[in-house]
Amino acid sequence: MRHKPEIFVSAKGVTLAKYVGKTQQQFNLVVTSDLKRAEQTALHMGHRVDKKLHDLGSIPSAIIKYVGWPVPFSRIAEVVDEGGVVAEFAVAQAASWSSILNQMPDSKSTLIVTHGLMIELGMVACFPNAAHEEWGEAIGYCEGMLLTYNGTKFLHCELLRVPESKYLVNN
Repeated sequence: MRHKPEIFVSAKGVTLAKYVGKTQQQFNLVVTSDLKRAEQTALHMGHRVDKKLHDLGSIPSAIIKYVGWPVPFSRIAEVVDEGGVVAEFAVAQAASWSSILNQMPDSKSTLIVTHGLMIELGMVACFPNAAHEEWGEAIGYCEGMLLTYNGTKFLHCELLRVPESKYLVNN
């Protein structure tokens, strides 16, 4: 969470990251986008950052404009189902996550800190047949998914939401 055009996490964002961090386990691997606010979010959550990746923080503006954001998961799924560059980007996000997760031995945990719309696109690609309308609204700041991965495919996901009073997608 930041105040655009600032690149750093806002004071409200720091507070939210610390709040969420108190509810989390420690992770064996922490990977963030290469945008400063993603690294800062992980640090304020109480985690060290092991790696920063450009692919976790770069989304073409044409995709953002076409899909819109914030939008519900059902809209994301519709656009991904259309195919084309949006679907390709979604699949690339899921592949990036798989690559990161394959760096960790079985039964280890990894935290990936990325950004709005990228999360939703990647999740729809990971679970194309899920009941996306049940996933609800866009992922807010410091929200995400807990994924189970067996080394070749994603098996299960659970939405990790903040309390409604702390939910924000725009600031």
